[in-house]
Amino acid sequence: MQQSIAILKLNLILLLKDKISLLWGILLPTIMLFINIQNFQQESDLVYWWIYIAFNAYLYGVGLHALNEKDSGTLIFIFSIKWISVQFFLGCLFTQIVYVAVCMAIFNILAALLLGFNFFTLCSYGFLSLLICIPVAFFSYNFTYIKGLYSSSINSICNVLTFGMFISISFSTVFNQFNPLYQLAQVQLQTLNNEIPIDSLLILLLIIVISIPSIIIFRPVSIESR
Repeated sequence: MQQSIAILKLNLILLLKDKISLLWGILLPTIMLFINIQNFQQESDLVYWWIYIAFNAYLYGVGLHALNEKDSGTLIFIFSIKWISVQFFLGCLFTQIVYVAVCMAIFNILAALLLGFNFFTLCSYGFLSLLICIPVAFFSYNFTYIKGLYSSSINSICNVLTFGMFISISFSTVFNQFNPLYQLAQVQLQTLNNEIPIDSLLILLLIIVISIPSIIIFRPVSIESR
């Protein structure tokens, strides 16, 4: 656990220096908030925005971050001192939990001011989104398990897909049945309506379980020769 906390502290220092990452984490949701400001009637209408913030953070900040660091070749030096595959994953996960909490707090302040909603209710709902999206962090780590996969390629693909998924939520389309953002939001909406989406929760748990090998068997060696 000490190694995970050390990685958390290092990542937070790097995040504080990289103001663009923090800005980008709330920029698109804020723009979409202004565009759709007339459509919000209650706090739960913002579920899709919170899910998007958490989904992106876990995807890029855990799985794709590990893949980027792996491709850069820097992890081999850390892992040559001590094999900390699980601790490294937990450190990245903890970092994104803190990052998501900060992004949501800023976003909720803006939403409370613009819409007149209760800030603490927004934060409680946002915290639920943070928890529901944690399986995304586990699933994204499977990218590091695929041989021959370059971080630049998967980053470009994910940029297009996540933006498309967020935009498609606004439309009534059959594709939302396969849209992770939409499906995760439905899990939260059911929960807020005092329903227990057992099938969806079991799927999320299964995603965590089947992703554990990618964490344990993580290899920090870049696929490029250096």
